Amino acid sequence: DYKKQERATELEQLGAKIEEKQAEFNVLSERVLNYDDGLENLRNVEEMLDNAPEYQLSEPQSFMSAKAYKTKIVEPLIQKLKSIG
Repeated sequence: DYKKQERATELEQLGAKIEEKQAEFNVLSERVLNYDDGLENLRNVEEMLDNAPEYQLSEPQSFMSAKAYKTKIVEPLIQKLKSIG
Protein backbone atom coordinates (compact mmCIF):
# COMPACT_ATOMS: atom_id res chain seq x y z
CA ASP A 1 0.00 0.00 0.00
CA TYR A 2 2.86 2.36 0.82
CA LYS A 3 4.52 1.62 -2.52
CA LYS A 4 1.29 2.42 -4.36
CA GLN A 5 1.10 5.79 -2.61
CA GLU A 6 4.74 6.47 -3.43
CA ARG A 7 4.16 5.58 -7.09
CA ALA A 8 1.08 7.80 -7.21
CA THR A 9 3.10 10.74 -5.86
CA GLU A 10 5.85 10.06 -8.39
CA LEU A 11 3.27 9.99 -11.18
CA GLU A 12 1.84 13.33 -10.04
CA GLN A 13 5.31 14.86 -9.96
CA LEU A 14 6.13 13.48 -13.39
CA GLY A 15 2.82 14.77 -14.73
CA ALA A 16 3.64 18.24 -13.40
CA LYS A 17 7.10 18.07 -14.98
CA ILE A 18 5.58 17.01 -18.30
CA GLU A 19 3.18 19.97 -18.21
CA GLU A 20 6.04 22.32 -17.35
CA LYS A 21 8.18 21.01 -20.20
CA GLN A 22 5.23 21.20 -22.59
CA ALA A 23 4.68 24.86 -21.67
CA GLU A 24 8.40 25.53 -22.14
CA PHE A 25 8.27 23.81 -25.53
CA ASN A 26 5.29 25.91 -26.58
CA VAL A 27 7.09 29.13 -25.64
CA LEU A 28 10.21 28.11 -27.57
CA SER A 29 8.13 27.00 -30.53
CA GLU A 30 6.42 30.40 -30.60
CA ARG A 31 9.83 32.08 -30.52
CA VAL A 32 10.99 30.06 -33.50
CA LEU A 33 7.88 31.02 -35.46
CA ASN A 34 8.40 34.70 -34.60
CA TYR A 35 12.03 34.42 -35.68
CA ASP A 36 10.99 32.87 -38.99
CA ASP A 37 8.44 35.64 -39.55
CA GLY A 38 11.08 38.25 -38.78
CA LEU A 39 13.50 36.69 -41.26
CA GLU A 40 10.82 36.68 -43.94
CA ASN A 41 10.06 40.35 -43.27
CA LEU A 42 13.75 41.22 -43.51
CA ARG A 43 14.01 39.38 -46.82
CA ASN A 44 11.02 41.33 -48.12
CA VAL A 45 12.56 44.64 -47.05
CA GLU A 46 15.87 43.65 -48.62
CA GLU A 47 14.12 42.75 -51.87
CA MET A 48 12.20 46.02 -51.82
CA LEU A 49 15.36 48.08 -51.21
CA ASP A 50 17.23 46.26 -53.96
CA ASN A 51 14.53 46.43 -56.63
CA ALA A 52 11.88 49.07 -55.92
CA PRO A 53 12.47 52.08 -58.18
CA GLU A 54 11.67 54.59 -55.44
CA TYR A 55 14.70 53.35 -53.47
CA GLN A 56 17.21 53.51 -56.32
CA LEU A 57 19.52 56.43 -57.04
CA SER A 58 18.86 57.80 -60.48
CA GLU A 59 21.60 59.01 -62.75
CA PRO A 60 22.30 62.73 -62.48
CA GLN A 61 20.94 64.88 -65.25
CA SER A 62 23.50 66.31 -67.61
CA PHE A 63 25.29 69.35 -66.22
CA MET A 64 23.72 68.84 -62.79
CA SER A 65 25.94 70.03 -59.99
CA ALA A 66 26.83 67.75 -57.11
CA LYS A 67 24.96 70.03 -54.71
CA ALA A 68 21.80 69.96 -56.83
CA TYR A 69 22.05 66.15 -57.16
CA LYS A 70 22.40 65.88 -53.41
CA THR A 71 19.43 68.13 -52.58
CA LYS A 72 17.07 66.94 -55.35
CA ILE A 73 17.82 63.22 -55.48
CA VAL A 74 20.00 61.90 -52.66
CA GLU A 75 18.45 63.66 -49.65
CA PRO A 76 14.83 62.66 -50.50
CA LEU A 77 16.00 59.06 -50.97
CA ILE A 78 17.74 59.12 -47.60
CA GLN A 79 14.56 60.44 -45.98
CA LYS A 80 12.56 57.57 -47.53
CA LEU A 81 15.10 55.07 -46.23
CA LYS A 82 14.99 56.59 -42.74
CA SER A 83 11.19 56.37 -42.70
CA ILE A 84 11.37 52.59 -43.21
CA GLY A 85 12.98 51.97 -39.81
